[in-house]
Amino acid sequence: PMNGVVRTLNDGSNIPAIGFGTIPLRGPDCHHAVRSALDAGYRLFDSAANYHNENEIGRAVQEFTNQSGAEQFDIVIQTKVPARAHGRDSAVLAVSDSLQLLGLSRIDLVLLHAPNPATANLLETWEALIGLRDHGTIRSLGVSNCSAEALRTLASQTSVVPAVHQLELNAYLAQDEMRALHTELGIVTQAWNPLGGGASAYIDPPWIGIANAHGVTADQVVMRWHLQLGNVPLPVSNKIPKQRALMDVFGFELTDEEMAQVSAHSHPPTTEPWNVGDGTNLGW
Repeated sequence: PMNGVVRTLNDGSNIPAIGFGTIPLRGPDCHHAVRSALDAGYRLFDSAANYHNENEIGRAVQEFTNQSGAEQFDIVIQTKVPARAHGRDSAVLAVSDSLQLLGLSRIDLVLLHAPNPATANLLETWEALIGLRDHGTIRSLGVSNCSAEALRTLASQTSVVPAVHQLELNAYLAQDEMRALHTELGIVTQAWNPLGGGASAYIDPPWIGIANAHGVTADQVVMRWHLQLGNVPLPVSNKIPKQRALMDVFGFELTDEEMAQVSAHSHPPTTEPWNVGDGTNLGW
């Protein structure tokens, strides 16, 4: 990859320090965006059964490796088991479906989508994924939009602590408490919506001064902030210049003061992370 910076997971495997999100990309749009992201140096791609784009991502990666001579194993693809498929048999079936759609024999990283406290069969579902990992079908296991309570339950009551927890995290929602728990449990933090969502928030971002001081954009400042916090941000864009810019954040460093300035605009979560649901309520 363009930068070569990785995060080491608690199972010993590595993932790139910056990934590419794929909501709400579908069909040819998704295929083109993933191809240009690969060309821009992205080597970690996030998907989910609920995004209905696994096939396009798998085909774009296959096409890229065939044409570029890049090694398929250098590219990390992750997907998610939807909330409706929690439970032993349905989780195994969901992973099987994802394998088929992605065109892979093994998935690098499988996350449980929104395992909220109301999911009675959380442990059963997790044990099913551990079984698939032991079988070699999955390399690493994680969760997304999880409660602190569910994280602690998985860590204390099963043999495998999640390697990754993906949640909404940006300069307006820094998730300090959850990140502290991740550090305690040895979990890598992935950030969806890493740039803070709605464009309105970014018309006059408070860190434009920091951006000007470094000769970069406000988005690049926030991407750099994620990296220095140890997060793995998953931005999404189908615009090639923006894809390249969001990856081009290794040539400058934020001072402690600048990091604090970016974090100063964060507010505590207004809802528990699992209340974002499994994505269906957001049209994912």
